[in-house]
Amino acid sequence: MLYRFNHYGKTFIKKAQVSPDAYIQLALQLAYFKLYGHLVSTYESAQLEDLCWSASTEALEWAKAMCQDEGANVPLESDREDEGDKKEDMRKVKFSIYSKDHLRELFRCAVARQTEVMVQNILGHGIDIHLLGLREASKEQLGSFHELFTDDSYKIANCFLLSTSQVACTTDSFMGYGPVTPRGYGCSYNPRPNEIVFCVSAFYSCEDTSASRYAKSLQESLDMMKDLLET
Repeated sequence: MLYRFNHYGKTFIKKAQVSPDAYIQLALQLAYFKLYGHLVSTYESAQLEDLCWSASTEALEWAKAMCQDEGANVPLESDREDEGDKKEDMRKVKFSIYSKDHLRELFRCAVARQTEVMVQNILGHGIDIHLLGLREASKEQLGSFHELFTDDSYKIANCFLLSTSQVACTTDSFMGYGPVTPRGYGCSYNPRPNEIVFCVSAFYSCEDTSASRYAKSLQESLDMMKDLLET
């Protein structure tokens, strides 16, 4: 599905002294975390036929902190029924255990890590091509893959439930593609001065995913991030 986020675009992001690509990648992570409560292996295409891993530990810590503003059911004295009635009226009280300054600090750390990983990949220092070379060398030398490449952890790390790519262009256009796994999402994006154009995809056959729900979560995440940087 095509989704136009028109609350702001890369002009605001640059004024906040953040790379638009790193900013949007963190928005994609936060949107996923808001829906599922965890991050997953994320593919972002980079130069040199390599990929960038966007789901960093720093991104996870920031996403967790951003989602701490959940309501808690707390009984208030003014809402309690008479003593003879055992039921208590519960009101939802919103609170945060993190200050805005701390959230911004976590955000900056996540941006720095995202940028570092991207630069490493562009310079050819990403782990994926090296692991691919080791995997193929082990098959050639040993006659079969080394046990590292058949371990569940390796399979999970290479199961990209979120496949992303920046497709930047000056025209009002977009490019779309499908998820790379049955339970995944595909999401390309075109950052423009005053809007960000997304193309979100998910399989109808998967009950756990929904392109429209992810797009809605993405909008909420981008609005939260703007509020964080403005206040």
